[in-house]
Amino acid sequence: MQRKTLVVRLLLLLMTGLLSFAAEGGPGDPLPITKEMACAIAARAGEKKYGRQQIADQAPLQAELKDGIWTVKGTLPKKFTKGGVLSVRLSAKDGSIIDITHGR
Repeated sequence: MQRKTLVVRLLLLLMTGLLSFAAEGGPGDPLPITKEMACAIAARAGEKKYGRQQIADQAPLQAELKDGIWTVKGTLPKKFTKGGVLSVRLSAKDGSIIDITHGR
């Protein structure tokens, strides 16, 4: 579990540096948000709102791109038969969060 957290943090660090470079007038347009980046952004936002363990229990996160919007959802832990998971929608262009919810 600590390894997953480390990977997510490293991805966030890399992504933050790349996005700030592009925002500060780096060459060309900002890099598009990849599936891995979308999952890392969603995980971090979910941790801030719902707690690290709550989101860690929903790994792996699944991401789908449609019409320029990433939808990232958690996976319901096998020990549960009912309940909800994290759901985050974010822009594929710049990674900004459109909305974040958690089902019940």
